[in-house]
Amino acid sequence: MNRSPIVGQFHSIGALDRLEFIRVNPFTVKYRYVPEILQGEPPTVFEFEHNRENVNVWDDVKAKARAWKEAVRPLSLTAALVPILLGGALALSQSDQFNMLTFLLTLFGAIMIQAGRI
Repeated sequence: MNRSPIVGQFHSIGALDRLEFIRVNPFTVKYRYVPEILQGEPPTVFEFEHNRENVNVWDDVKAKARAWKEAVRPLSLTAALVPILLGGALALSQSDQFNMLTFLLTLFGAIMIQAGRI
């Protein structure tokens, strides 16, 4: 509570049950509750200038790559890929025509469905 003004604010209004443990290094945090929005009150704003100084672009890229890896769920990705690859192989073996664009779009769609991003 002493290190985070956000936790301090939630503690002062008795809303600690709404917090979950996450690690975030924000520059700016703005939040409002629905009653505050309905009353037209401006959001509570916290600025963290020391986080702005410690920014590393590669850390952001690595964090996004980890998030995508987790979203794609590589351990169960074969459940999405095997039917598409098998269908593509059958289509190629049964006919002389094979539309690579359709195959790649279908493969991409299966990966996105698996990732839950569509």
